[in-house]
Amino acid sequence: MDPEERAQRRPRNTDRRPAMSSEQILGIELRFWPEPDAGRWFAALKSVLRWEPRLRPALVDRLSDLDAAAAEPWSDALWPELADRCADERRSAWMLFSDDDDRFALTVRRLEDEVEFSITAAPTRPDPADDVLALVEELAASVPPALAMAFDRKSDDAKFILDGLRSLTDVPPLLYMDAGAVDSVGGIEHLTTAACEVRALADGGALFIRRSPWEAPSVEDDATARCLGIENGRPLVLLRSDQ
Repeated sequence: MDPEERAQRRPRNTDRRPAMSSEQILGIELRFWPEPDAGRWFAALKSVLRWEPRLRPALVDRLSDLDAAAAEPWSDALWPELADRCADERRSAWMLFSDDDDRFALTVRRLEDEVEFSITAAPTRPDPADDVLALVEELAASVPPALAMAFDRKSDDAKFILDGLRSLTDVPPLLYMDAGAVDSVGGIEHLTTAACEVRALADGGALFIRRSPWEAPSVEDDATARCLGIENGRPLVLLRSDQ
């Protein structure tokens, strides 16, 4: 990852952004292949809000825009511009968040060969795996994610905000892979040999349930990573089916 990408992944320090809550906070990282249709991205952004209405922002930090203030009031008139940025080939990053509830935030990044949605949210279901599956299902009609990762946002697992389609360095507590990603790593039959629960999904994808996001790693985690070819510092690198 180059310095520009790292800078876009780090929010600016600002006294208008509240400190992290003491409650359980779920981090969900969505990774998408590029899609040139801004209308589909507009629908995807609206899908995220349907999944969790409390993600509706009050402020925006336009991280990649040199002329932007640290945080500015959000306007719904900005949704089409954000969708255009997702569809554009140029890199950009915006962080959307509340001015009084630190549990909810959405960062949208357009990188060279993928689009990222980084979500911070309080869990809404007893099983965080159900939160992930509900979000993936909500996005299915707009821009389906190729990967979805979920973890405790306040733990060391927050390192997964730096991972993506071109470099998955480990297996997060919860990992969704779409049908193309499943095929690229050997198919569902191979994945069911992993040292964790693997759910085969109706869309051809799979959900790895390595552990609860609130639990510490176990000695079985390395075996799960090896099932995906992640070993000895070698990450998983995904390719599109048309590449």
